Amino acid sequence: VEEALRQSLRGVVATGSNTSNEKSEIHASTLPCPTVLPVVVGGTMMYLQWLVHGRPDAIRPTKEAIERAAKKIDEFQEDAKCNSEGANNRPGSNENNDVSITEDGASPGDVAAWNDASAHVSSLGPVFAKRVNKLPGRDWYRLRRLLEVAYTISSKREARQPKDGTAALSEHEILQHLTENEVYTGIRSGSLPDRSFFLCPTERMAHFHAVDERCERMLLRGLLRET
Repeated sequence: VEEALRQSLRGVVATGSNTSNEKSEIHASTLPCPTVLPVVVGGTMMYLQWLVHGRPDAIRPTKEAIERAAKKIDEFQEDAKCNSEGANNRPGSNENNDVSITEDGASPGDVAAWNDASAHVSSLGPVFAKRVNKLPGRDWYRLRRLLEVAYTISSKREARQPKDGTAALSEHEILQHLTENEVYTGIRSGSLPDRSFFLCPTERMAHFHAVDERCERMLLRGLLRET
C-alpha cells in the first residue's frame, strides 16, 4: 500500500481491468499525471500509523528470528491444548460437560497458553516485560513480534562479541541488560508527505457509533467462534 501511494504521488497511474475470462490485473504506466490524488479507504489504526508516521521503530526481524518466534509461540499453544485435553480425559471427568469459556470466547487452554507465553516473554528482560504489560488482552501477533525483536537483537549482539577468548555473554544476559532506546529508537521512517487529509462522511461521533454497531453485529453473528 505504501509503495503504491508513493508511485501515485510521483505521477504513476495505476489502472485495473477485470473481465469474466481473466483475473483482475493491475497495470502501471509512467505517464506524468501530477494531479493524481491517492485515496486510502478503510483499514485499521495500525495501517494509518504506518502511512502517516512511517514504519515501526523496532528493528527489522531476521528470517531465523521470525521462524524461531513462531515455533516458540506454537509450543506454548500446543502444550496448553494437550494439558486441556488431558484434563478432560482423566477418569471421572464428564466428557459431556461444556468447556468453560471466558467472556471474550477463550477456553481455559487459551488462557493458560497466553499466561505461560507472556510470562516467558516478560522474563527476557525489563524492556520486554514493560511491552507485554501494555498489550491489550491476548494479542498473539504483538507477543510474537516481541520475540522476533528479542531474538534478532540477541543474534546480532552475539555475532559481534569478541573472539579473543573472553567470556561471551549469553542470550539471557544480553537481553536482560538492554535499554528501551537500544530496542526501540522512537524514530519511525518512510512516512508519506505531510499533506494528508482524514475525511469522515458524517459527524465524527456518529461515525464512531456506526462502527461500534457494525462490530457488535459481527460479534453476534459468530466472529469469536469463527476466530
